[in-house]
Amino acid sequence: MCGLSPPDYTDSLRVFQQQFPPFWPEGRTPKKYGPVFTIDHISHNHYTNIKTWVFRINKKIVSLTELMAGVKAPPKTVQLFQLTCWPMGHKVPTSTNSLVELMNMVERWRQRTDYGPVCVVSP
Repeated sequence: MCGLSPPDYTDSLRVFQQQFPPFWPEGRTPKKYGPVFTIDHISHNHYTNIKTWVFRINKKIVSLTELMAGVKAPPKTVQLFQLTCWPMGHKVPTSTNSLVELMNMVERWRQRTDYGPVCVVSP
Protein backbone atom coordinates (compact mmCIF):
# COMPACT_ATOMS: atom_id res chain seq x y z
CA MET A 1 0.00 0.00 0.00
CA CYS A 2 1.35 3.41 -0.95
CA GLY A 3 1.24 6.27 1.53
CA LEU A 4 0.72 8.94 -1.17
CA SER A 5 -2.51 10.87 -1.19
CA PRO A 6 -4.35 11.58 -4.46
CA PRO A 7 -3.37 14.83 -6.19
CA ASP A 8 -5.30 17.96 -5.25
CA TYR A 9 -6.48 19.76 -8.39
CA THR A 10 -8.02 22.68 -6.50
CA ASP A 11 -5.08 25.00 -7.24
CA SER A 12 -5.08 24.07 -10.94
CA LEU A 13 -8.81 24.73 -11.16
CA ARG A 14 -8.44 28.09 -9.39
CA VAL A 15 -5.69 29.16 -11.84
CA PHE A 16 -7.79 27.99 -14.78
CA GLN A 17 -10.83 29.95 -13.60
CA GLN A 18 -8.73 33.11 -13.18
CA GLN A 19 -7.22 32.80 -16.66
CA PHE A 20 -10.39 31.62 -18.41
CA PRO A 21 -13.58 32.90 -16.75
CA PRO A 22 -16.75 30.89 -17.53
CA PHE A 23 -18.40 31.79 -20.80
CA TRP A 24 -21.64 30.01 -19.90
CA PRO A 25 -24.31 30.95 -17.38
CA GLU A 26 -23.76 29.67 -13.87
CA GLY A 27 -26.96 28.41 -12.33
CA ARG A 28 -30.34 28.44 -14.05
CA THR A 29 -30.70 32.19 -14.57
CA PRO A 30 -30.46 33.37 -18.20
CA LYS A 31 -27.36 35.45 -18.89
CA LYS A 32 -27.04 38.34 -21.35
CA TYR A 33 -23.90 38.76 -23.42
CA GLY A 34 -23.97 42.29 -24.74
CA PRO A 35 -27.11 43.68 -26.35
CA VAL A 36 -27.52 40.78 -28.80
CA PHE A 37 -27.27 37.38 -27.12
CA THR A 38 -29.06 35.73 -24.20
CA ILE A 39 -28.16 32.23 -23.02
CA ASP A 40 -30.81 30.08 -21.31
CA HIS A 41 -29.90 27.09 -19.15
CA ILE A 42 -32.03 24.15 -20.30
CA SER A 43 -30.57 21.21 -18.37
CA HIS A 44 -27.43 19.74 -16.90
CA ASN A 45 -26.05 16.35 -15.84
CA HIS A 46 -23.01 15.51 -13.78
CA TYR A 47 -21.32 12.15 -14.10
CA THR A 48 -18.03 10.83 -12.78
CA ASN A 49 -15.34 12.97 -14.51
CA ILE A 50 -17.83 14.50 -16.99
CA LYS A 51 -20.27 17.39 -16.62
CA THR A 52 -22.75 18.42 -19.30
CA TRP A 53 -25.05 21.40 -19.82
CA VAL A 54 -27.59 22.17 -22.53
CA PHE A 55 -28.07 25.84 -23.38
CA ARG A 56 -30.26 27.75 -25.79
CA ILE A 57 -28.62 30.72 -27.48
CA ASN A 58 -31.08 33.47 -28.41
CA LYS A 59 -30.07 36.21 -30.83
CA LYS A 60 -31.94 39.48 -30.80
CA ILE A 61 -32.51 41.28 -34.09
CA VAL A 62 -30.71 44.57 -33.53
CA SER A 63 -30.61 46.35 -36.85
CA LEU A 64 -33.34 47.88 -38.95
CA THR A 65 -31.72 46.30 -42.01
CA GLU A 66 -32.14 42.81 -40.53
CA LEU A 67 -35.70 43.56 -39.50
CA MET A 68 -36.66 44.93 -42.93
CA ALA A 69 -34.98 41.99 -44.70
CA GLY A 70 -37.10 39.60 -42.64
CA VAL A 71 -34.08 38.04 -40.99
CA LYS A 72 -35.16 35.47 -38.46
CA ALA A 73 -33.02 34.59 -35.50
CA PRO A 74 -34.01 31.07 -34.51
CA PRO A 75 -32.51 29.96 -31.21
CA LYS A 76 -29.58 27.53 -31.31
CA THR A 77 -29.31 24.70 -28.82
CA VAL A 78 -25.79 23.72 -27.82
CA GLN A 79 -24.45 21.11 -25.44
CA LEU A 80 -21.35 21.88 -23.41
CA PHE A 81 -19.27 18.95 -22.21
CA GLN A 82 -16.62 19.35 -19.52
CA LEU A 83 -14.04 16.63 -18.89
CA THR A 84 -12.98 17.19 -15.28
CA CYS A 85 -10.20 14.59 -15.04
CA TRP A 86 -7.58 16.24 -17.28
CA PRO A 87 -5.44 18.45 -15.05
CA MET A 88 -3.70 21.45 -16.59
CA GLY A 89 -0.18 20.63 -17.67
CA HIS A 90 -0.85 16.90 -18.03
CA LYS A 91 -0.52 15.25 -21.43
CA VAL A 92 -3.31 12.75 -20.80
CA PRO A 93 -6.40 12.65 -18.58
CA THR A 94 -6.31 10.70 -15.34
CA SER A 95 -9.12 8.50 -16.72
CA THR A 96 -8.87 7.44 -20.35
CA ASN A 97 -12.19 5.58 -19.95
CA SER A 98 -13.84 8.93 -19.20
CA LEU A 99 -12.30 10.45 -22.32
CA VAL A 100 -13.69 7.62 -24.46
CA GLU A 101 -17.11 7.99 -22.80
CA LEU A 102 -17.00 11.76 -23.45
CA MET A 103 -16.29 11.13 -27.14
CA ASN A 104 -19.25 8.72 -27.29
CA MET A 105 -21.52 11.24 -25.52
CA VAL A 106 -20.54 13.98 -27.97
CA GLU A 107 -21.21 11.74 -30.96
CA ARG A 108 -24.63 10.69 -29.60
CA TRP A 109 -25.56 14.37 -29.03
CA ARG A 110 -24.47 15.31 -32.53
CA GLN A 111 -26.50 12.51 -34.10
CA ARG A 112 -29.62 13.47 -32.08
CA THR A 113 -29.33 17.14 -33.08
CA ASP A 114 -28.48 16.68 -36.76
CA TYR A 115 -24.85 17.63 -36.02
CA GLY A 116 -25.70 20.83 -34.17
CA PRO A 117 -23.24 22.90 -32.15
CA VAL A 118 -21.10 21.31 -29.43
CA CYS A 119 -18.54 22.75 -27.03
CA VAL A 120 -15.98 20.58 -25.18
CA VAL A 121 -13.83 22.03 -22.41
CA SER A 122 -11.41 20.77 -19.80
CA PRO A 123 -10.81 20.98 -16.83
